[in-house]
Amino acid sequence: MKRTSGIALFLLLTWQQGFSQASPYTSLLGAFGQPRQLIGELTDVLYNATIRFTVTPNVPGLFNADVNDVNWVVAAGTSSDLTIDLTGKGEVGPNGLTYPEGYLYVSFYSTGAAETVTGQVQYADGSWATLDNFINISPNAAGGYAVYQGWINSRNWLKVIKLTVTAPAGSPALVARVEYDRLRADYELVPAMVTKYASNKFYAPILFQDGNNTNQAFIAADGSAFLSNHLGIGTSSPTAQLHTTGSVRFAGLGNDNTQGKIVVEDANGNLFYRDIASLSSALPAAWGFGGNTVGALKGIGTLDNFDLPLIANNTEQMRVTASGNVGIGTTTPQSRLAVNGTITAKQVKVTPTGWPDYVFDSSYRLLPLPGIEKYIRAHKHLPEIMPAAQVRQEGLDLGDNQAALLKKIEELTLYVIELDKKVERLAKENKELKKKMPLINSHKTK
Repeated sequence: MKRTSGIALFLLLTWQQGFSQASPYTSLLGAFGQPRQLIGELTDVLYNATIRFTVTPNVPGLFNADVNDVNWVVAAGTSSDLTIDLTGKGEVGPNGLTYPEGYLYVSFYSTGAAETVTGQVQYADGSWATLDNFINISPNAAGGYAVYQGWINSRNWLKVIKLTVTAPAGSPALVARVEYDRLRADYELVPAMVTKYASNKFYAPILFQDGNNTNQAFIAADGSAFLSNHLGIGTSSPTAQLHTTGSVRFAGLGNDNTQGKIVVEDANGNLFYRDIASLSSALPAAWGFGGNTVGALKGIGTLDNFDLPLIANNTEQMRVTASGNVGIGTTTPQSRLAVNGTITAKQVKVTPTGWPDYVFDSSYRLLPLPGIEKYIRAHKHLPEIMPAAQVRQEGLDLGDNQAALLKKIEELTLYVIELDKKVERLAKENKELKKKMPLINSHKTK
């Protein structure tokens, strides 16, 4: 940023040497006869002043408008004041603007010029002074056009600018734009160039062109930039479009595992890309890294009799042992998959070797309920179901346990069916007894 500011200052000083400081306008006119300005927005202290300073009345667009726009109308035969408090929003500090020497410009739209333009300025000690030499410097003043220029002297610490515009009796004064161009390079104590919005920040875009008016570099207010040639970071003689002598970080790269190339570096720091498959010969002999050279099967892992731990956050999170067991949260898995923690899944499929549908076979004999009652009283659990102590010691086989539970459910279903038949027989017998009750009662009464 320091290098960029220096270039911009050089261009500004070059411009100032080529044109009269007292008249920063060309003889070219705008679409409606207004003189076009040479002052850049970057050197205009009042650019976007209604945001930066307290302006009364607040006239949006007056400080960053085109000279072809009308932004402030002073009625015919009247005078109107515009007050700009440079300290009102804390932009330049409580004492005001340092080294304020420069020019205040008031541009009028087309032939809607003022009869007179006067002004006053207030300094940090509270004193007021009249703006000097407020004159019409328009190159087409004879045609009724006007750009008034007033001089702000070199007295330090400027706080308030008060502008008075008086319209002629027969027509209104149409003010298009108000600007304040300082002569010093250290605007607002910022080296080289002035900010246009907040302290120590550029607000307006910066454009660099060569002698043929071809854009060579551009920095926009939103942070986007363009550079036509080499950029050096840490070096004043870059040999590539981007040449850095320090570290490089890419924090926003996306993840795409379908890509097959990686970035590599030579001994001089130049970057290249190469196919992942070409790295196989560069890897240590104890490792296999699958690529196109190993046929259809791709893989990564050890080629010797050692475990393969997987590390995340500098901590082992998973391990594949040399024997093929996989452990998550454990370094010593004793089975094909051992998890020391909670497993969360939408679906778990278990394939046991047997399924207890044989319970419904006609040859299957249910254990009488009194026998089950006796077993429960003695053992405190159902027959063929693992007791709690054994589960705590050995764990639970999901497949066997599901089969055992299903067997008990099927047996319970058979018990319920048998019980339902008994209830139905009892209901039928009860119905028959009810039919016979009147006969029995009649016999008793005789």
